[in-house]
Amino acid sequence: MTPRSARPWLGLGLSLLALMGGCGAAGTPPPDPALALGACADPVAVRSLGSGLLSGLMDERITLVRDQPAWAALWAQHAPGRPAPSVDFATEQVLVVLRQHPTGGYALEVVEACREGDSLTVRVVEHAPGPDEATVQILTQPWAFVALPRLTGRVTVRLAIRVGSPPGAAP
Repeated sequence: MTPRSARPWLGLGLSLLALMGGCGAAGTPPPDPALALGACADPVAVRSLGSGLLSGLMDERITLVRDQPAWAALWAQHAPGRPAPSVDFATEQVLVVLRQHPTGGYALEVVEACREGDSLTVRVVEHAPGPDEATVQILTQPWAFVALPRLTGRVTVRLAIRVGSPPGAAP
């Protein structure tokens, strides 16, 4: 799936790889090799700017924000009337991951960022409700915003969908 909001004005090559991390059967889903933590030779710090279940942004997107005006505009749509978290765009860039679902029970978790030369690979887990879990029937927009080191290369996002695993569970 190509996010509708990966706009060329951001000057970013961003890719999305969706992987199923389990099918929600009884027991714990098997570990997803695409999210094997510790496989990264050069991990970088990820600073959370927040995450949640509802957003004023109503379309799915994976976007990299590299300047203050774009960050202010995006945050104003996401959370009107609330101040945006502080970001030093001389040394940082913001990764915005936003999904949309017809029910509750979903959450996003940025689990790792790995430097590969002048590029980054960011591993994100979307936690999804299991088939037997009760969920609220409301449109939700699970989101996670993180500050990453500012690099000149490509940022690749690997998204794994984990069915029936709560946030914080071992991938």
